[in-house]
Amino acid sequence: MSQQQAQTQTSFLSNRKLGLDAERFMSNITRKVTGVQTGIEKLDKQLLGLAGFFAILGEPKACKSTFAMQLALYNAKIGNPVFFIDQENGKQRLSERILCNLHNETWSSVRQMQGLGEKYQGLSKLPLYMSFGKIEMTEIEAAVDEMLRLHPGKRGLVIVDSLQSVARNLADLRMSVDQWLLDLDAMKLKYDGNLSIGIICEKRRGTYGEASVDAAKESGRIEYKVEQQLDMRNTGDQIIIECTLNRDGPRGMKVPLRKALKDNNNEHTFTFKLEAEQGIFD
Repeated sequence: MSQQQAQTQTSFLSNRKLGLDAERFMSNITRKVTGVQTGIEKLDKQLLGLAGFFAILGEPKACKSTFAMQLALYNAKIGNPVFFIDQENGKQRLSERILCNLHNETWSSVRQMQGLGEKYQGLSKLPLYMSFGKIEMTEIEAAVDEMLRLHPGKRGLVIVDSLQSVARNLADLRMSVDQWLLDLDAMKLKYDGNLSIGIICEKRRGTYGEASVDAAKESGRIEYKVEQQLDMRNTGDQIIIECTLNRDGPRGMKVPLRKALKDNNNEHTFTFKLEAEQGIFD
């Protein structure tokens, strides 16, 4: 074996011993909030943070995109780089939602603010990277590599909204969804500890109104690959988030959220922000 080959082998094995990640090991023992935080304190304390690979399931109008956007924005604000893959809302609509969330105002108010153009330009200061329209897995991998190089020492976050929309092989949608799931899981394992991945998933129609671990549309693999799964339901007055799967933490808990910013004067009637309600159900 040449010296170069020996050095390559040493480098490959250098971080593959047990005992080198004592801080992470002990945090799992003490049950501190160590995963990706949502910015909703009550939810973070119940979940102990979001896992390295997590899924958010919900029927239409369950505020999945609102929650995903809020999660991305919170992490970008605290300095964690985020790559947000949007297939649901589009650049203009998502930009409006982000500005409303940042300024804690509905779009009817934000659109009349002085210096709105400058406020929009200010979004470029956040480590928040966006992708709209068709994207391939190789492009995501390249983006994540670059993002983590640009922000060393930070935990990156990738959000896919939604898994069913990014999978475009309509001839065999189920196989396409499952392949994306396998590829994303492999990417999470590649950057284990430095990257978390969240996928927004549509639910099968027969599971609307109830929480079920196997409710994801067009896939039978999600509950076997993700480490954590949240179910979102819209009761009209509240959004209920229920943890249906959590491999390394508590499950079964429910956290009620209220629609803190909803613009009834907006033709799209968006919900711009979710906040914790009083009370946690057993």
